[in-house]
Amino acid sequence: MSVSAEFLQALQDIVPVGAILTDFGSLERLSKDYYWYSPWLKEQLADKRADVVVQCTTEAQIVALLRLTYQHRVPITARGLGTGNYGQIVPLYGGVLLDLKPMNQILAFSNGGVIAEPGVKLSTIEQEGRQQGLELRMYPSTIGTASIGGFVAGGSGGIGSIAHGVLRDRGNLRALRLITAEAEPQILELRGPEIDQALHAYGTNGIITQVDMPLAPRVDWQQLAAGFGSWQAAHDFTWAVACATGIQKRMIAGLEQPIVAYEKPIAGYANPDLHTVLLLISPTDLPEAKLLVAEHGGEVTGEAPLYGKGSPTFSDATWNHTTLWAKKQDDALTYLQCGFTANRTGSLEQMQLLKTKFGDEFLLHSEMVRFQGNVQCWALPIIRYSTRERLQEMIDYCESIGVFVYNPHTYILEDGGHDAGNPVQLSFKHRTDPRGILNPGKMRLFQQPDLYGSPVLVE
Repeated sequence: MSVSAEFLQALQDIVPVGAILTDFGSLERLSKDYYWYSPWLKEQLADKRADVVVQCTTEAQIVALLRLTYQHRVPITARGLGTGNYGQIVPLYGGVLLDLKPMNQILAFSNGGVIAEPGVKLSTIEQEGRQQGLELRMYPSTIGTASIGGFVAGGSGGIGSIAHGVLRDRGNLRALRLITAEAEPQILELRGPEIDQALHAYGTNGIITQVDMPLAPRVDWQQLAAGFGSWQAAHDFTWAVACATGIQKRMIAGLEQPIVAYEKPIAGYANPDLHTVLLLISPTDLPEAKLLVAEHGGEVTGEAPLYGKGSPTFSDATWNHTTLWAKKQDDALTYLQCGFTANRTGSLEQMQLLKTKFGDEFLLHSEMVRFQGNVQCWALPIIRYSTRERLQEMIDYCESIGVFVYNPHTYILEDGGHDAGNPVQLSFKHRTDPRGILNPGKMRLFQQPDLYGSPVLVE
């Protein structure tokens, strides 16, 4: 759809003219995230963009904007800093893209946590928090470019999740402040179990304007790279250090040997001929971690302090940065997101089955986390893409052997495995977005009012 001249004129009563962008370059750039990691999404979303970008700096402006979009039945999609991977912020129906980057103020460090506007970079919170003896409990590998609002609305966990769980784990968020898309928009504050209504919902049921997130005590982390001659040895080591409650850690990532050579951030610190495990370990427990490496037949290939002068950042080679480095070497590569059986033996057996069936089409990349209190082996394997049918065969086989797939090749909230059929979020959307103007088309179970027709998508 296209917005009317009347609508564009009315926007000037809400924000300055310079905060209204209609040039093609801005629309194309700001309407996109890293959906192109997926060949499926690349086909479906390449031509999707907003009709106008609006940059707000206050809640009052957002309230007025939502009132206007409700009146004119114009879809509105919120954007943090665009580091998502599933087309979360790609507008399927055009309309308004609400750019929240200008809302980038840390409002307070309070009671061991941070209160921040949605456009604040996670790296800013990390660095300013560390000056006060605090640090993020968890963050994505895109910490340098991701915003706190985007992380809450479109992410789930990352570095730090082996110690603190994921955002969904109770206590990792204290409050969300958001604005509804009603005839008269309401400002709500969600706490405790209420947070689940808007967490990881792609902005489909409210515009998040403030996040209250607890932080962790600062640790001067040491980065460690360990190499192993077999994947089994590397895998066993990841489980050993993950389950060692006496070793304080922030990250445990396992990379199958062919992937290691793709990863520029660890060049010179990891041996490309060995399966490699990347870790963040407290300096107190570094000697014990090295003993575990040796006990599992491995060798320390590199180490460096996190944030040390001249030090690389090993986390830039983990989570979905691994996929990015692989794609830079070979654009035919893509990825899956998997959850393996929550024990060492069962997860290894599943990995061996996958390697037997798919060989080097399926390269292993594991991330150790805690979820609901239990150690878990999550994975973002690197997949060689050939056809839709072959990729679907991989997904089907994973599921047949008990590997849960959080499908990254869909922009639909439920189809990605996150909050599939979540009745709390669906009920909240009916309350907060009665006309379905918030990021329409992303929540399958919501019966979209017939306002815009259907987006043309490649099936």
